Parts: sequence; C-alpha cells; structure tokens
Amino acid sequence: MDSNVTGNIATIGYGLATLGPGVGLGIMIGQTQAATARQPEVSGQLFRNMIIGAV
Repeated sequence: MDSNVTGNIATIGYGLATLGPGVGLGIMIGQTQAATARQPEVSGQLFRNMIIGAV
C-alpha cells in the first residue's frame, strides 16, 4: 500500500475511535438531564458531578 491509502485508513480509524466517547458522553448528559427533571433542587450538584465525570 502506498502512504496515501494508509493515511486514509488511519483517518477512518480515528473517526471510528471517536464514536465510543461520543456515545458515552451522550448517555451521561442525558441521564443528568433526566435526574435534573426529576429533582431540580439538586441540579447544581448533579452538574458538578457530571463535569467531574467528564474529566
């Protein structure tokens, strides 16, 4: 394979590698929003925990 084809395959691999974290963050943020809707009085604490979890 020449280097151009190898580079294109690597680019596709990097793109696919971003799917896992993207799905994980989407689930985490969605669950935080659902918990905030159920108990709005703890929204600040939930937001803080979500940010810590994302880091």
